[in-house]
Amino acid sequence: MNAFVAMMEEFSYWLVLFRHNLASVPWLWFLGFWIVYYLIFVLLRRHRNNERSIWHPDSPLWQGLVAGLVTGAFGGLFYALAPRLTIAWLLLIVIPAVAGIIAGLLKLKLKGDRSLFDNTIFITEGNVHISPGQKFFNGSLEGITRQIYEQPQTLTGYLISQLLNLAGLVESSMISGGVVLSQGNIPFAGGVSFGSFILAATMGKKPAAGFFHAGRPSRQVKLLRHEYGHYLQSRESGWIYLFKYGIPSASMFVWTEADAEYRSDHRMMKAHGITPAFNSYDQDYKSVRPGVWEYLLMALLIIAGAIKGGLGGSLGGWLVAAGIIAAVNMRTRNIPATGVKNPLPK
Repeated sequence: MNAFVAMMEEFSYWLVLFRHNLASVPWLWFLGFWIVYYLIFVLLRRHRNNERSIWHPDSPLWQGLVAGLVTGAFGGLFYALAPRLTIAWLLLIVIPAVAGIIAGLLKLKLKGDRSLFDNTIFITEGNVHISPGQKFFNGSLEGITRQIYEQPQTLTGYLISQLLNLAGLVESSMISGGVVLSQGNIPFAGGVSFGSFILAATMGKKPAAGFFHAGRPSRQVKLLRHEYGHYLQSRESGWIYLFKYGIPSASMFVWTEADAEYRSDHRMMKAHGITPAFNSYDQDYKSVRPGVWEYLLMALLIIAGAIKGGLGGSLGGWLVAAGIIAAVNMRTRNIPATGVKNPLPK
């Protein structure tokens, strides 16, 4: 009982401090930054929304405005909790983009090659991309979740993509199926997915023109579709993705790969009418979805850590929750028929 009373007293002190910090947040800067960021790419890519006017109620213009407002408000709240970390987050977005644009313009001027510049623009847009043709709510939600729900994998994928592009290792970047696809001399084992960013090695082949190819897909397209399945896992699971799917996948637990391929096949078949690529489309199989307990565990440990030890305590709580979630998911599961070689036994 005494421990509970002490914790509540600590929480009340923390709440007073948080209110003070909240009043000192530069709200106009945060809201302005994110609204401008979203709307720039809505206006640059307005030709992707040919079916309706930009002033239509379901136009990405309004979706981008709402997404910018919500993301800016979240950024302000985060600044009140961890100002230095928030500033670092914004700088990690801005500095690589500016460096890529400057380097791309110089390369265009000196060599007439605009690939570096174009790749930078696509990668920078990936943080705030809103797929065209959606209803107002769905489009707004897509824009918001990329920055708020799909962290830290979105920022990780963004940074790696920008750095590899600056190093001249990215041959081609495009947005396909709502994800930024960068292909080239990527120093990974074939391909990797981080939130809204997929990086894939071309292995001496010409970069594929996206995911959506009817008929029998090439080896390169199959690789991209596999990574697209991991992107779909990230879209659903959000901030527990790296621990529920990423770590087990890196540890060679085949269920994560089979689940990604099933999701990819399911999306291609249901949404686009494209033949499955992995022979894993099975009506009896259900995707391995994140559990409510995983979100609650992470939220509770982060909050408890913040009350006890501030930012350091919240990071500690996050790491403990991450370890528990990863450990629980590092096991074999029933998996669908799949193109993955040598699956683990059930």
